[in-house]
Amino acid sequence: MDASRTYAVNWLNQYSVISTSGAGLQTSEFEPQYDDDGNQTLIQTSTGIWTVTYNGENRPALWERITSDSNAQNSNTQTLVSMQFDRMGRRVSYLETFGSVTNSYKVFTYDGYLQIANSELTAQDSQLFIWDPTEPVATRPLVFYNSSAQAQCYTHDGNKNVSDLIGADQTVAAIETATNGVDSLGGPRSVAATYDGRDRARPSLMQIKPFNCRSNRCCSRPRS
Repeated sequence: MDASRTYAVNWLNQYSVISTSGAGLQTSEFEPQYDDDGNQTLIQTSTGIWTVTYNGENRPALWERITSDSNAQNSNTQTLVSMQFDRMGRRVSYLETFGSVTNSYKVFTYDGYLQIANSELTAQDSQLFIWDPTEPVATRPLVFYNSSAQAQCYTHDGNKNVSDLIGADQTVAAIETATNGVDSLGGPRSVAATYDGRDRARPSLMQIKPFNCRSNRCCSRPRS
């Protein structure tokens, strides 16, 4: 069901109340909270309500889920997401735990400010990226090596938005969706399936990630 949202703002132009309603839905209100630096410290997503702690450079270092959506399993179990940043402000690690279980532990490698590797230590998986060397300022990804070391090439439109991934067999491995793949809360939208010339379903770029529209990195939401 489609939800309708209305927003009220405070004198700093920050959202103060977010009201959600719709056919068959119970009307609910969420009141975001902010710290003295203007960082939002209480956030509602499709996975629940989170408190966020920021470091001295106003980067979100710790996320703690305090309530889950009604469909989540073991909703009373605490989910924590912690991130570490280096002196250049680059995120170098992502740790997600569900109770005593580590769901994900990723480390990121950079060349300057360009991410060139993403390693998932819990699954011994790595992804590698090659960027356009002729674009020193607003560059774009050219090649993506997935966890199976298979090379896939990005294609772009005139605004440097990623449009497709081309596999080694010269078929389209994934396609960008017309809706840009995300809803207003940052979660993936449901999109119609697309198919190649052999009637094989192609995933959207949101499914295989991590760089899609505008060459921005997309992060998966917590699994639990």
